[in-house]
Amino acid sequence: EFFTNNTIRALSKDSILFNEVITQSFSKRVHVLRKLLERSELLTPEHEALCAEMLEIARQRNIVAHNPIASNTPGDVEGMNSYILAVRHRSESFPPERAKLNRPQLGALVSRSNAAVQDFIRLIPGAAQFEPHSP
Repeated sequence: EFFTNNTIRALSKDSILFNEVITQSFSKRVHVLRKLLERSELLTPEHEALCAEMLEIARQRNIVAHNPIASNTPGDVEGMNSYILAVRHRSESFPPERAKLNRPQLGALVSRSNAAVQDFIRLIPGAAQFEPHSP
C-alpha cells in the first residue's frame, strides 16, 4: 500500500484529489494507479499484470484478516496445527460455506506478496521514496 500511495502521489497532479484517493479502498487505489500509469504513458503489460496480482493478493489478504484462526488440536499453543477458517455468508447458501487456509497456503500468500513488492520496485523505481506534493 505504501508503494501504491507513493506512486499515486508522484503521478497525480492534484494534492487535494490525492488526499481523497488514499482514503479509498486498496482496490480502488490500484485502479487509480493503473489509470495514472496509462495517462502518463507508462502502462505496460507487466504493470497490468502487477495490478491484477495486487488485487488478488488484497482479496486473499482480506479473507485472512476477516476470519478467525482455529485449530483441531486441543492445547495447540504454538499454533502449529492452526488454520484460518474462512466463512463465506451468501444469501443463497445456509449454512455458510467454509474453507480452511493452512500454514502452507498462508506461506504461499506471503511469498506472492513479497514477489509483488519486488516487481513493484523493479517496474516503478523510486516508489519507496517519492516526495509529497509541494504546497
